[in-house]
Amino acid sequence: MSDYGYPGPADGPVRYERVYRGNTVIGYLWWAPAGRGFVPRPDAGRAGAAADGEWRRRLRAAHTRDDVIDDWRRHPDDRAGALNDTDEWEAATLAELVRLAAEPEREERHRKGRGGAPADACGADQRAPEPSFYARDTDGPISYAPAVAGDGTVLGYLWAAEDDDAAGFVERAAAGTVNASNAASAWHQRLRRAYDRGLPPLRALREWIGEDPAAGHDPDVTEPLSTAHPEWRLAGALPPSSERHAPTLTDLHRLAGDPRSDL
Repeated sequence: MSDYGYPGPADGPVRYERVYRGNTVIGYLWWAPAGRGFVPRPDAGRAGAAADGEWRRRLRAAHTRDDVIDDWRRHPDDRAGALNDTDEWEAATLAELVRLAAEPEREERHRKGRGGAPADACGADQRAPEPSFYARDTDGPISYAPAVAGDGTVLGYLWAAEDDDAAGFVERAAAGTVNASNAASAWHQRLRRAYDRGLPPLRALREWIGEDPAAGHDPDVTEPLSTAHPEWRLAGALPPSSERHAPTLTDLHRLAGDPRSDL
């Protein structure tokens, strides 16, 4: 079951509309044959979190997507944001929409594709250079730590290569598609900021292990000092003394896919 009380979407496409606060996109209202929901943009801060709560309330009470939209039109609420677009768009999967939410420029290119078709499929992305980032793969040993949600759920694993300039996040299958993808998007944003600051991957990983922003320990000065911030709620935290080692990234993927695996 999804967070909204009905089955979540399969691994097929989802349709979505942009949700605005003023002229700023704060998230995306989505629907599919097997479900519907709201994905807040991590960079929307408290506005995205407030809209997320309001849309969750409305979605739980609705039977169809039209019920949701009609209720919003009868009772517009600043917390929910505004549906200003006159069109709808498509993402290949819900996980893809979560990733687009974390990369606004990519979502913009994606939306300008053919009627909302995936940008990669229609070639719209091929001429746009990808932002600089750590390598996403490595053949050597890695260090990693579990990202743990407030309820104790392991959402996935943040990793850094020990011998080269690579880092990333591996989603844990048992955490659920939405929770794991939200965590991945939040950590990828943090990794991008670490890369822009010139941090080696291992140093970034080790600075985040045991980090408690509520206590004022915040190596990245661009991040808010509050565990209530949506990015921290989505990302989870890396517990103290949680660094582990794996011979290869493939081994970590095996652990993420089967909680009974032992590294």
